[in-house]
Amino acid sequence: MSDYKNIEIKHLDDLDKFNESKFNQIVISTPFETQDIYDSKKYNELSDDFLKFTTELPHKLFDMVDDNGFVFIYGIPQELIYYAYNMNDYFNFKYWIALDINHENVDNKLPHSHMGVLMYHKPGRKSKLLLNTKETRIPYVGCSYCGKNVKDWGGKKHQMNKKGTAISDVWKDFYAVNNVAPDPQVKDIELNFINIKDRLIKINNNVIPDPVLKRIRNLTEQSDTSMLNIRFDYELNKKVTNINIQSTKENIKKIKSEDKNKVLLRDSIEYMRELLKKYPDGCFDLVFADPPYNLEKNYEDYDDSQMDQEYIDWCDEWLSLCAKLLKPTGSLFVLNIPKWSIHHARNLSKELYLQNWIVWDALSTPMGKIMPAHYSLLYYTKSKNGNKYNSPGEVDSPEYCLRKSCIKKRKNENIDNKLLISDIWTDIHRIKHKKDRDTHPCQLPIKLMERIIEMATDEEDLVFDPFCGAGTTAIVAKKLNRNYLTTDISEEYVEIAERGLNQVEEFGELVRDSVKRPKRDITKKEVELRAQELAQKLDRKPTLEEFLKFTSYSEELLNELYGNPQYPLKASIIKV
Repeated sequence: MSDYKNIEIKHLDDLDKFNESKFNQIVISTPFETQDIYDSKKYNELSDDFLKFTTELPHKLFDMVDDNGFVFIYGIPQELIYYAYNMNDYFNFKYWIALDINHENVDNKLPHSHMGVLMYHKPGRKSKLLLNTKETRIPYVGCSYCGKNVKDWGGKKHQMNKKGTAISDVWKDFYAVNNVAPDPQVKDIELNFINIKDRLIKINNNVIPDPVLKRIRNLTEQSDTSMLNIRFDYELNKKVTNINIQSTKENIKKIKSEDKNKVLLRDSIEYMRELLKKYPDGCFDLVFADPPYNLEKNYEDYDDSQMDQEYIDWCDEWLSLCAKLLKPTGSLFVLNIPKWSIHHARNLSKELYLQNWIVWDALSTPMGKIMPAHYSLLYYTKSKNGNKYNSPGEVDSPEYCLRKSCIKKRKNENIDNKLLISDIWTDIHRIKHKKDRDTHPCQLPIKLMERIIEMATDEEDLVFDPFCGAGTTAIVAKKLNRNYLTTDISEEYVEIAERGLNQVEEFGELVRDSVKRPKRDITKKEVELRAQELAQKLDRKPTLEEFLKFTSYSEELLNELYGNPQYPLKASIIKV
């Protein structure tokens, strides 16, 4: 049986009474009040008490956590960045789990639905990440209109697990269930039909919602688990300052025609230094940056495998220039994975105001213990108030599926429940098909850039992207009647962007050549079913050598089908 303690304490020193105890899991609820969710501060506007607390907490926790144990920290994104920055000195960062808790719209800003849970691991001699992801799964949801699974599995229905879908690092499923019914398309699968007006998690100052705490326990609980749930039940001293809100009057130099509507073969840092000399008060209405993520992607003319600190230092340099080049009403959006966004946010908060840590829920591979879906989109403004903002509107309710036939029928019948777009974006999907992309390893969807540009600019405003890539930012800006400026060090990417801009000029949109899929004698479904068959015989995931011997497939064939011969082996464990 596991040992579970739930305590409320006032001060960090109260943790000293647990010095002689060791826990497998510690869950911290940081001290904040609901009103703090909507408050945007710069680093120099934070209280000394708060900064001291975030600095000393990791040291206190380290001696309380057993080897291979976990620490979870629940709080608001604009404060979690400081906890995360200091925790990295003591623990291994694993995930920033995003909770979708719907908030009301306040002061004409993007609604704050995102609450965060940081997940850290303390490695032992035999560092092993013990997470119960086989049993901790998300129930399938049925479409309230057509009755089918809201996710269309298409030809991959054989990969569905009876216990539910795999857990990711974006938790958006906390709705009351109206009823449960069999999936009309897949045997032995049940669907939950949700009530979108009845959320099971709500904000109550800094009390972590019970369903979230329960999932954390299910995810990490072992036979000998000892868990400590700590709530710091006090308010850190607030720093009272007279904040001079930056003027929104644009008494700045007008940008010259040679400095807009261009795709430049230039290093962005070098070019921005030149611009800053010409426009010391800023010139951009919007800067969007999607840098390389240091994940060893195959870029042209760039090494995507730097040492961590080298990568962080490089990012700090161009981010600081981006911030300085914003107009007083300007906005900066930076896309990255949470591991790096923590560093970006800590340093950007010295110069700008964090309005939202937007979560782009875009499930990706490879599969891990927890499926990676959280791409962080930091939304900063030059001024605390007075920045340009246009509401992005509403999206279809998560109770509906995305099948075109279903959408058409229910909208014809005027069945069309909507939700306000908040800072968790689940309706924009990554580009999956070759026919929709250029020869670039990390191309962004048009819809993502449309939302960002429309939200933060007006027509004729100037949009800058220091990492042109396939030119998506410039192409969307041109389509939306905005001015654009972008740079890249790759001649190939500059040519791709200019080709796309020429197509928009001539046809009003991008023109894609159709891509025919090659016909194969063996399908992916056949391969995955054989892998599942072997896994059931072995009662475990087979090795590649065992699978090749069992099927007589070649490693070359698996590489041709998947790009990685290990992929079908991961699919095999679904039925084990």
